[in-house]
Amino acid sequence: MRSAARVRVVAEDAESDPVEADIVVSHLVDEPLISDVLAGRLSIAVEDFLEGLWRFRWEPKEKTRKSERRAF
Repeated sequence: MRSAARVRVVAEDAESDPVEADIVVSHLVDEPLISDVLAGRLSIAVEDFLEGLWRFRWEPKEKTRKSERRAF
C-alpha cells in the first residue's frame, strides 16, 4: 500500500523531518488524532496530554511547547 501523504511538524522555530503517513478522515472527530507510531516518527515527546504540552525529542526538557488551537 502506498502512503497517502508526507507530513511534518512545523513549529515557530523548528520542524521535524518529513515522514510518510496514511490519512483517514472521520466525521466523528473534530480534532486531529495521530498514532503513537506517527508521533514517534515525528520526534514528538509529550510532556502533558491534558495541557497539550510537548517538545521535540532532541530539545532539552525545559523547552516545552503548547499545542496549537484549531484554526477553523
